[in-house]
Amino acid sequence: MTSFDEVPPRLMAAFRRAEHILWDFDGPLVTLFAQPDDASDAYLPLLVADEFRVMLEKCGLPVGPFEGSRDPYGTYQSVGARGAEAGDEATVSELLRRMRDRLDRLDEQAALTATLTDGADELVKELAEQGKRLAVASNNATKAIEACLRRADLANGTLIGCFSGRIVGRLDHPAKMKPNPECLYQAMECLREGSGGPVAPASCLMIGDSQADALAAARAGIPFCGYAPDAGKRRALTAVGARDDMIATNLAACAAALGRLVRA
Repeated sequence: MTSFDEVPPRLMAAFRRAEHILWDFDGPLVTLFAQPDDASDAYLPLLVADEFRVMLEKCGLPVGPFEGSRDPYGTYQSVGARGAEAGDEATVSELLRRMRDRLDRLDEQAALTATLTDGADELVKELAEQGKRLAVASNNATKAIEACLRRADLANGTLIGCFSGRIVGRLDHPAKMKPNPECLYQAMECLREGSGGPVAPASCLMIGDSQADALAAARAGIPFCGYAPDAGKRRALTAVGARDDMIATNLAACAAALGRLVRA
């Protein structure tokens, strides 16, 4: 049983007002990497983070800042942000290409076993039924997102159809990844088709679970719904300015509450 009490009134109003919903992928829509019960060496991002340290070492670049990192995406972004400071421009450019290709393969491998976030399919379908247009704006690879949603469709209906032609994944340079809002802007361009004109940031709502999502939405001027199923996530989001009364802990509750309001 879900309750209106589980969804803050401000968030309910934001859902009702929004014409376009931008979803982050890993977190709000799916769990791409299941966290192991222990500090397992088999955790895929950890293995790739180790590979990136070896790549850096072989290129003669500093490894120290990335010792102990479990986040290959963060390593990729950091190397991209340092650019030529990290080493010879051609060397760094080739390294970034290899890292990007490896992250693509990591995402595609993880998509084979990813699971839908609890309540995500219900909220996607409810929003689509209410005529809202949906898009994905993610730091993960576009092909992996599409493959994952197609696989989810086999058990949950036509999820990918709700995002058809409106999936913006990791762009061509780490500097364009969130918290840079570039993928949000590109998602809004995708939403423009069929909207009869430009899509205003105020007509959108971004659903995300990370600080990068919250910061990207703020920089784009897009209202932000934080997805925080636990207290740690909530603290992380509010620490970068996400409103506490715009945080959802239960996506199924959001779907149920929206459905009951519309059909009341």
